[in-house]
Amino acid sequence: MSVIIGPYRLSDEFFQKRKLRNRCDGGRCNGDCCAEGVFLTRYDARRIVAVGDALQPYLAEPYDFAQWDFTRSSFMETPVLHRNTSHEQCWFLMRNRHCAVHKYALDRGIPVQDLKPYFCRLFPLSLVDIEINVMELTIDPKAFDTCLVEADEETWVYELLESDLRAAIGDEWYEDLKRRTTDSPARGQWKSSSR
Repeated sequence: MSVIIGPYRLSDEFFQKRKLRNRCDGGRCNGDCCAEGVFLTRYDARRIVAVGDALQPYLAEPYDFAQWDFTRSSFMETPVLHRNTSHEQCWFLMRNRHCAVHKYALDRGIPVQDLKPYFCRLFPLSLVDIEINVMELTIDPKAFDTCLVEADEETWVYELLESDLRAAIGDEWYEDLKRRTTDSPARGQWKSSSR
């Protein structure tokens, strides 16, 4: 059962109880979620190109951002600029496998969300265009091999990923999601949206 909240369809995996915890922590990150490259929107790329020279010392290897092709489109309808080739790690990983863009933003006092690529900020969630004006939010399968690990107690997945969902759909839509839960022991039943 999926649930539509505003322009988002949340996949049924959010409405299951699982023995999971989210161990995603920038301080202990080993970059496994970045092992297959990165999707960048044109907006992400332009923001990063603007700080490209200052970002160089953070990168494991120098990178010439001028070689990015802003005209190349992808198979997705989302305006995605580029993705590393299969099995190529993200360009933005530092030698310690932390994110150079994230670290640069923190060091400069820039809000991370103002610079870090959208799809990176979204992880462990994944966004898929499924219909006109409706996007499906799912859990990225890589998350189960990286950040989401076994826990002793069950919890609702949407509660476990509350901060990620709030960042993706906004506080207003997350509060709507919470309001639509019933007080019944099943809690898997959902009230229809009043919107």
